[in-house]
Amino acid sequence: MNDIDAFINDVERYNAWAHTARPIDLEDLLEFWNEKKTIGTPHQIQENSIRRRLKEPKRKIEDAANNSDDDVEEAIKTIAASLTLQNKSDIYIRDDNQNKRGINLGQILPSWKPRERDYLLGAALFTPRLYSRVRFHHRSTRELLCAKWFKQKLSEGGSRTSVENIFFAKKYGLDVVRPNMKDVLLWLIILDENIREKACQITP
Repeated sequence: MNDIDAFINDVERYNAWAHTARPIDLEDLLEFWNEKKTIGTPHQIQENSIRRRLKEPKRKIEDAANNSDDDVEEAIKTIAASLTLQNKSDIYIRDDNQNKRGINLGQILPSWKPRERDYLLGAALFTPRLYSRVRFHHRSTRELLCAKWFKQKLSEGGSRTSVENIFFAKKYGLDVVRPNMKDVLLWLIILDENIREKACQITP
């Protein structure tokens, strides 16, 4: 990196210090800045981080030879949505694990072979495994992927009313945002204009 002063000035200007706290986050940010010569929006930073971490698996890439990039993206969005909708954080690797605190990956991705699931969870997108379970490395990553999952369902013709009912509710006759879905909604309003308009009407 040739112009460290310009990079630091941009970090200060965009108040992006939170993205420099961990070495892997700083590497993501540096890569984006070197390519674009700007810090970028939080959405751009997060998207770049996801792409970069999926390219850095801890296991050999041969393990995922049967899965395309689209398959991988679909899988991680499905995992993120499953965790969010079930209010869980842990992803269990073993098919026979019945721990109620996490989701079982074999049930979430039944078409993926155990070897392929191991590869997927070996990506830097997830924490190192501990007692046969992992988590997303960052909660904000999981929230963005979940928002993308909802956006995909809407684009595929899913019920908009059903999706909106997950994010919005009536309380004492007033429309409100469901507190447990607020962080996902902050990403979804970037991706979907109709959701953004409704959110702004309720809580501008």
